[in-house]
Amino acid sequence: MRTIYKQQLEITDVQTIEMPEYATVLKIDVQNGKPCIWYECNTAMPMEKKAIRCFGTGHEIPPREKLEYIGTAIVLEGRGVFHFYWGFDYM
Repeated sequence: MRTIYKQQLEITDVQTIEMPEYATVLKIDVQNGKPCIWYECNTAMPMEKKAIRCFGTGHEIPPREKLEYIGTAIVLEGRGVFHFYWGFDYM
């Protein structure tokens, strides 16, 4: 079944979330003060683990890693801006 889901994200260097294969990120934003990811997926697909990297504005992004930008969350009334990526061989 085609569905939209939400998961809360942490502000940490690397985290792993589980979602159905081929899920498409729709948005990363803040809800109730916490960054969240919304994605569209087919619930009939097998689950897979996705490693997500988080970088603050001005932080170095390692050049050797193949990362795909998936969104930005602005927290702490604009004092914290964090950028989320996935798509590298971490696992």
